Amino acid sequence: MNAETRQLMNQGNAAFAAQDYATAETCYAKVLREHRTFPDLYCKLGTIYHDKGRFTDAIKLFAEALKLNPNYIEARVNLLVMLNDMGHYDHARKLMGKLNGTGASPGALNMGRLAGKHLEVGDMYYSLQLYEHARVEYEHACKLRPGWCDVRTKLGVVYRRLNRQADAIRELETAVAINPRFLDARVELALTYFQQGKKSHAMSLWKAVIDIEPTHPRATRYLTLVGGTKKDIAAA
Repeated sequence: MNAETRQLMNQGNAAFAAQDYATAETCYAKVLREHRTFPDLYCKLGTIYHDKGRFTDAIKLFAEALKLNPNYIEARVNLLVMLNDMGHYDHARKLMGKLNGTGASPGALNMGRLAGKHLEVGDMYYSLQLYEHARVEYEHACKLRPGWCDVRTKLGVVYRRLNRQADAIRELETAVAINPRFLDARVELALTYFQQGKKSHAMSLWKAVIDIEPTHPRATRYLTLVGGTKKDIAAA
């Protein structure tokens, strides 16, 4: 690798780390015009294209990274997430089989990393108020790691946003059962019940949270607001 290429790589990596994807893309594209044997660049450029909505191009780049390095777990996980999101389930299942055949303790490690990817994308969609898209990602994460109560809580909140109250209660109650001391799940379950008009049930759940953590900010705030109108917290 010559000095110019190394400089472009370093500049691109610094830009990528700072999420300056426009600069990173320019640097990586220049490097790849002359050097096509760097799987890491294909993976990072695929991540950039995914962020830009160029999903087909991203899939090609992740696949190219895997051709160069079949054991490149991050590229394989990224590709698997994209195939699932685009509905290419047969291809994704085949890829999952290969994924589970690599590395030490592959099942737990790779399922966790894949669930984390879905969770990350779901959080992004949720922040944009694209709740139906967030639902899909959180559901994928829950299937992969059903014992993650934080994911189930987020899925329950999304169901509530989508007016799927029964589904919301199911997920939130499951989250509470998995970890009774995960107080966010109790707070969200109480809020869901309150929005259904079950005020006393909601209050008992919030008071239970206060019993465990007397200064819990949301539980304290909701109990204070309960003395007002339902409109005060209906959109929470």
